[in-house]
Order: sequence, then C-alpha cells, then structure tokens
Amino acid sequence: MRRFALAGLVAAALAGLGGPALAADQAGSFAVDGIGTWSCSKYIEERAKESNYYFMFGGWVDGYLTAINAYSPDSYDLTPWETTGLLMALIERNCKERPDEQFVGMVVAMAKKLKETRLAAPSPVIEASANGQSVKLYQDTMMKVQQALVDAGFYSGTVDGQFGPMSQSAIEAFQSARQLQVTGLPDQLTLVALLRPAQPAAE
Repeated sequence: MRRFALAGLVAAALAGLGGPALAADQAGSFAVDGIGTWSCSKYIEERAKESNYYFMFGGWVDGYLTAINAYSPDSYDLTPWETTGLLMALIERNCKERPDEQFVGMVVAMAKKLKETRLAAPSPVIEASANGQSVKLYQDTMMKVQQALVDAGFYSGTVDGQFGPMSQSAIEAFQSARQLQVTGLPDQLTLVALLRPAQPAAE
C-alpha cells in the first residue's frame, strides 16, 4: 500500500526516536537475518546512491512491519498512512546521529514509536480527490485529519472521515498557512504536519 518514494526533508518534521530497545527472549536478545544486520553508515551510503541495496533495505523494513501487523493482536496496520519512503527518510535522520548502530536497531525503535499511532482494527479505505489528483487513505486516518484541523482552527464541519468540500477547503487553508504545496489533499507532507508535528528530539 505504501509507495517507496518521498523526499528526505520530511524526516526533520518527525519526532526523534531515542535509543533502540531490542527485546525478544528473557535476556533481551533475538536473531537478526539479512540486511538488518548492516550498519547505519552503510544504509546512509546506499541510500545516497539509490542502489539496489537501498531498495533491499526498504523491502526489509516492509517485511518487518508486516510481520508486526500479522503477529500483534492489537495492530492491524502499524503505518496507516506513512509511505515506505517517509519511513526510510526518518531512519536516515536517526542513522546520521548514530552511524555505528545496526540498521535493525533503528527499525525496532521506529516501530516502537509508530505503535503509538497504529491502526488497531480494520477501517474502510476512502478516496480523496481534488484539483485533478487523488489519494487513498483509511477513513480512520481522515477522521484524525479532520480532528487535527478542528484543533488547529481550520475546520468546523463534522468529523466523520469523509472527504468533501469543507475538508478540502480546510486542508487548503492549512497548507497555505504552513507554506506547503496547496493540493487540497491529505498528502504525505500534509499528514506529517497535521499528525506528526515537530517535537524536540529525545535525548
């Protein structure tokens, strides 16, 4: 469902993840397979080149998060709106702070943070269309967008998870106020600004 492409600048808008917390058995360790064992510095190098290894990193992340969805009873979708590209940009931001860390450590820390805003149960998918473009997202996510717009003073309609003229106008006003591209749609940069506003990095 996620498209593997997004500019890295969005990572600066996301909260810091803090140190990774690895745990599986009673000793707090687990086996790691594949490219997850590589270092953050190697990830940064391959991302800069957009090499085949970089896309292997992306596939590893998707597989890890899908496994969490499959085996966690309280997580239907750990990333209800985040694209793989957005997640990879976030990982890069944190890898630059700890280049010697294993890639898996950053992914585990990210997953722990993402669990705070996971989609716990299935939600219908809606299509939002404006200005000749469209995006698909969960109705639950659209409700969160509407509530965030209400809280920010841009929306006074019903928080029902449906995309209509009032939602579009509110999003356009929010985008204009935040100096984002005015699309009228809950696109990735708008979702970041609404649902994951910048916070101080964890120490």
